Amino acid sequence: MMKTTKSKAHLFDELIRGNLEFRDEDFVLGSESEYAEVLNHIQEHKYYTNKTIPFEMSYPDAAYAWFEEVYEPVTLAIDTHRLVKAMPGSSRGELYLWVSRHWHFLKERMGQGVSADYAVLNFGRRFSRDIRHRTIFFLLEIKAYLRLKSIPST
Repeated sequence: MMKTTKSKAHLFDELIRGNLEFRDEDFVLGSESEYAEVLNHIQEHKYYTNKTIPFEMSYPDAAYAWFEEVYEPVTLAIDTHRLVKAMPGSSRGELYLWVSRHWHFLKERMGQGVSADYAVLNFGRRFSRDIRHRTIFFLLEIKAYLRLKSIPST
């Protein structure tokens, strides 16, 4: 007898689409490996959250917490800086994943003080297809960088 397994996209939909806040999101990714990567983000969020609380967070609760504490701040920065407009044909889900990867890279290079806002600006400057958008992102990035450098280290 053959065992059937659900696709990562299907598992993601079952886990996330049950959250009312997420139902209307434009969360489309291009491959199973990208859905697996986002499911891993949720699993990591669950792991780190469980280290700080006196009980075991369920996977559905972790998905909700990931949505509010990780996904929403990144997509708020994406929306604030109109990254979707600068990257035509890209979904918010794809942009979330790409910016998250880029943010991780920036934090390794520049330290943990890098914000999602700065990551979006840096990503837009580097990967926007239009010179006008890259220029706007560049100017905003300089301003954000100067703000970042003015914050005293703890």
